[in-house]
Amino acid sequence: RDRPCEHGATRDLSPHFFSVMALSQQEKNVRLEAESWQDKMKAGLNHSLAIVQEQAQKGYEVTKERVNTYRAGQDLLDKGGEAAETAIRGKMMAKVAVGQSEELVTRARVAKETLEETVRHLRSAHQSAENLPEGVTGVSSFAELAEAYEAKATLYKMLLETLEDDKELPKPPPMTPAEDDASLLLQIQDGYKQTKTRVAEGAELLRKNTVETGNIFTSQCLGSSSVCV
Repeated sequence: RDRPCEHGATRDLSPHFFSVMALSQQEKNVRLEAESWQDKMKAGLNHSLAIVQEQAQKGYEVTKERVNTYRAGQDLLDKGGEAAETAIRGKMMAKVAVGQSEELVTRARVAKETLEETVRHLRSAHQSAENLPEGVTGVSSFAELAEAYEAKATLYKMLLETLEDDKELPKPPPMTPAEDDASLLLQIQDGYKQTKTRVAEGAELLRKNTVETGNIFTSQCLGSSSVCV
């Protein structure tokens, strides 16, 4: 088992020696794998961090640009006064008007088609009423309903023919980003004024009820809202 070395010493070549050597090599392999895994983790983290930083920078630039645009919109209203507000509102309402006109045509077309389909079903059911079981009721009125629905469908058809033959509305005037933000500020301002007015009306109604009845708990509702006191 023991072999002599060059200097006369012996070297242990027992199974235990080889086991120790194998364990030592295994530890080295584990250490190398761990180091490789750590390197990969570091590389992955660095890559992810770079992506996050890039996205954060882009977000900052977009936010900065948005803030600058918002300021530009506010400047339009501040410097232009009532004239600028009127012009912006004109553009806003033009956009709304075109959208509502297009929606009207779409809704009218859908309503006409729905009415016509309803008429077909009502008349078909009325014609085969004798084949219906006792649980199906109201069939006797189907013919009258079909006549009424058909008349309404005819009106929608005439309306659509008039609208479709009429000259289309021109597209609303374009708006710059600053004008878009100015219009948004005006909408927020309008919403605030409406809310303030409703609250004031509700408070006045509540005050009157309290004075007249001497009791804050009444059955009156505040304006057109669903909140009652």
